[in-house]
Amino acid sequence: MTDTTFDTLEAAEALSRAGIEERHAKAIAVTMRKAVSEGVATKAGIRELDAKIDALKANVGAIKAEIGVIEWILGFTLALVLTMAGRMFGVL
Repeated sequence: MTDTTFDTLEAAEALSRAGIEERHAKAIAVTMRKAVSEGVATKAGIRELDAKIDALKANVGAIKAEIGVIEWILGFTLALVLTMAGRMFGVL
């Protein structure tokens, strides 16, 4: 995700003009930049996540289709085994 623009120099200068010591103003400005830029969802980041979710949905759909085929094969195999067992033991 891209960083949100935050001018730490401008913020530090504004804090200094308000009467805060320069070293404190710089520390506050850096902390503010981190708070604003880290963890902020951007439109590009949201679009990227949406694309990943769409890809995952497609994968889940493909897996469901494969499971359906496997269920069909297992059902057919079970029916075949039961038929063979029935004939072997004279039930069918």
